[in-house]
Parts: sequence; structure tokens; C-alpha cells
Amino acid sequence: MQRANAASGVVLRVIRIGLQATHAIRQLESPERNSVPIVALTAFGMKSDRERFLAAGMDGYLSKPIDPAELCAMIEGLVERSRAMG
Repeated sequence: MQRANAASGVVLRVIRIGLQATHAIRQLESPERNSVPIVALTAFGMKSDRERFLAAGMDGYLSKPIDPAELCAMIEGLVERSRAMG
């Protein structure tokens, strides 16, 4: 993965924000700016869990155990989407 500049970088933090916090973050975001990427990294691996997290406003979903290649692909996709949106 190429190194992203500060304007389109990705910050990874391990936090437990949950569905309510995701909804609150989305409510605070400005429509004219890029949204904060939120990806669920979870032990919940059912298809219905994935749908629930994405419906809550998360941008992606990966269930544990996390495959490093899959995580890198997810991050690359979010960076590319951010660049495309300006």
C-alpha cells in the first residue's frame, strides 16, 4: 500500500464505540465534507450482524480473526473512496 498524504490518510484506533456512537458520529457530520470511515472489527460473524453494522452507518465490516490482507484491502478501498470524493 502506498503511503497516503495527511489529507487522505487513515487513522486506526482500537475502540469500542458501538452502533449508537456510530449513529451519533454520522449525525454530527457535515454533508459537504468526507465522512469519518468507521469499520466494524468484530467477533460477530453472522450475515445478519454484517447487515446490522452497515445499516448503522459503518463503512465496512470484518469479523475476527482478521485477515491482514483483507484489512489492507478495506483500508485501501476507503482511502480511494475518500480521494474520489475530493
